[in-house]
Amino acid sequence: MRSSGICANCDREQHVARSALNQPPGVQPGATVWLHTGTYLGNFTSRLTGNGANPITVRGGAGERAILDGVPTPSGHVLTINGAYTIFRDFEVTNSHPTRVITNTGSNPADARGEGVGMYGQGVKLINLVIHDTGQGVGNWGAAPDGEVYGSIIFTTAGMHRIAGTATASTRKIRPAKNT
Repeated sequence: MRSSGICANCDREQHVARSALNQPPGVQPGATVWLHTGTYLGNFTSRLTGNGANPITVRGGAGERAILDGVPTPSGHVLTINGAYTIFRDFEVTNSHPTRVITNTGSNPADARGEGVGMYGQGVKLINLVIHDTGQGVGNWGAAPDGEVYGSIIFTTAGMHRIAGTATASTRKIRPAKNT
């Protein structure tokens, strides 16, 4: 299944991207959802669920620049992953909202930027993503056993951690890209 690039003012195309992440009947284990050149504005929730032998892959097209930008709701996660056994790779996650100052206090202020990617599903992999200008790069939480972040570039995050999570009995694989 192919999802077309989303332009900033195209409500119909925004709907196509959201629908593809909600596992329509045509997206079965082993399928690939392609994100083509464009900026996909908003906060996205993936419910895609593959299986251990046949994960679903969401990826940017070769040589293309697909960007998920959480600018409309800066305090929300740009991408929340509630599905399982899904691989997200080769695209960019950011929040281009111009506000860079938190005026509220406390450990979780209401005006803080949300995470770039919130992982809540089992067996989710983030591979070769570029995540920047978010509150925290990746949240790999207890509900997401066997999560993996590999080869991703995470920078300019407002949180103290590029990758955060809660400890569970499951293995957490955080493998940085090689320095060159």
